[in-house]
Amino acid sequence: MPGNNSRVVMTAMRKRPWWHAILGNNAAEAEDQNDLSAIQPTFLWEMIRRACRYRTSQFHNTLMNHVQRNNSLVTKKGLYLSLKAYCQEHSIDILSIVPRTYYLAPGEHSKSMKDDDMEDFLNYCNSVPDKRPEELVWILKPASRTNRGFGIKVVQGLDRVMNIIQRGMSACSSDGKGDTCGEESGEDDDDEENAAPTGTAVSAPTEAYIRTSCKKYVNANFSDRETHLTNDAVQKHAKSYGQFEEGNKLSLPEWEQVLLEEYPAVSRPGIVMDQIFPEIKRLSKISIASVAQDFAVTDINKSFELFGYDYMIREDLSPVLIEVNTNPCLEFVCPLLTQVITDVIEHTMRMTVDKELPPPPKAMRTKATEEAIAAINSTPIKFDALYP
Repeated sequence: MPGNNSRVVMTAMRKRPWWHAILGNNAAEAEDQNDLSAIQPTFLWEMIRRACRYRTSQFHNTLMNHVQRNNSLVTKKGLYLSLKAYCQEHSIDILSIVPRTYYLAPGEHSKSMKDDDMEDFLNYCNSVPDKRPEELVWILKPASRTNRGFGIKVVQGLDRVMNIIQRGMSACSSDGKGDTCGEESGEDDDDEENAAPTGTAVSAPTEAYIRTSCKKYVNANFSDRETHLTNDAVQKHAKSYGQFEEGNKLSLPEWEQVLLEEYPAVSRPGIVMDQIFPEIKRLSKISIASVAQDFAVTDINKSFELFGYDYMIREDLSPVLIEVNTNPCLEFVCPLLTQVITDVIEHTMRMTVDKELPPPPKAMRTKATEEAIAAINSTPIKFDALYP
């Protein structure tokens, strides 16, 4: 389990003395080769989903930390197309869930892709009242296989968007009212032929945090990623990182105080926890409902996943979903995140690992095991049921 603060996962597992990590040269060598043929893990935590794990009987009974068919949620293209189909089926306005979004296939593939939205995208650009196509500002995001701000561009003008797409680059784009997705070749799909349906249950944490930029927002200088992108991987390299908030992060109560002071016309006491956060959970539930059938098909017996949901807040303080991450950042960049991430990992383990692979029977427990179980269960789980 290398990378992305694997220490926080190991710390949670060390609280459970009935578990032990698989160590040694064979295991390390197998990890380097993305090949675990030398070992037989009971529980496997990896940064990203490796499709090969689900195509062999070796991991049939291993508890995996990724859902087999998560592409329908955690890629920009997958999330958009899943929500688009779900909203059409249930007569929901997709613009109430995500910014205006278009999927654009790269270069010459555009005309042959059935999901391509190029025609709708061009029609929109040419029909916005009081704005020419070259005045519109778009956020371009790779449609798949990226995170942490990699490949994201903020550009102004239709010509700039078309130039990027025609060069074969994948992208999602947003003008603050909408997004556009382009595709990248090589996205892996899982073979469903022998997959079996299972159930899907999802819980949501009771805490969240706000990411901020280290520069004041201006609707200009769109090449300045430190102004327009709040990703930690972008912000942490800025000279002014942490100048306004420690680690560029705010807790929900801290954020509400900012809203009350700077946006009094649209905010009020309690607005975050009784209006904005419940709406975030509602939109998250819709996203899960849109992929539940995909998630229910799997070739292994036990799996779960910790998703990282990113939302954008509009001027009227309504949230819109911008992406879901399969490898959410777990880095401790400030005390707030240290507490939030530690709690999320620990309580995720309690709901998944402890449930699927429980401690030994009472008659076989050591004193250390009994004390560990009591300590683990001494606090309530900070998650609420979300779906179904």
